[in-house]
Amino acid sequence: MQRIVKLSTLVTALVFNLSLVFSQEAKVVDVKSTVENNNLKLTVSPPKNGVPEIIPDVKADFQGGQLALNNFIAKNLKYPKQAIENGVQGVLVVRLKVAKDGTVIFDEFIKQLGYGCEAEAKRLIKTMPKWNPAMLKGKPIDSNYTIKLAFKFVD
Repeated sequence: MQRIVKLSTLVTALVFNLSLVFSQEAKVVDVKSTVENNNLKLTVSPPKNGVPEIIPDVKADFQGGQLALNNFIAKNLKYPKQAIENGVQGVLVVRLKVAKDGTVIFDEFIKQLGYGCEAEAKRLIKTMPKWNPAMLKGKPIDSNYTIKLAFKFVD
């Protein structure tokens, strides 16, 4: 019997001394219960993309923190005319890449709204100042950051 399971495993790579997280869908190949210590042992397929996500000691953040990011978005986000005309409201979810020098780059849309909202999100991201990069063992690293942009009518 084959089953598909969702695994999130924290792995310590001794060679590089890094903490890595694999989040993947995996096919269970074999399930055994070891008699010595009553632990369940799963044998699974390798990660789909084969690239683990590195968890930083300090996450990337906007200069001034979350409140400053919220203020920047409120001040600079423009509601697209096409979205207004079509009554589009909702939350757009965007994944950004924050480079080790603090530069912010659009990565992908996790949730889209259409009607010009994605183009506006990309424009907004291009206008962002440099962020404080993520840090690992005291050194800046590239990382991902997800933001939600709310497009809502105000009465």
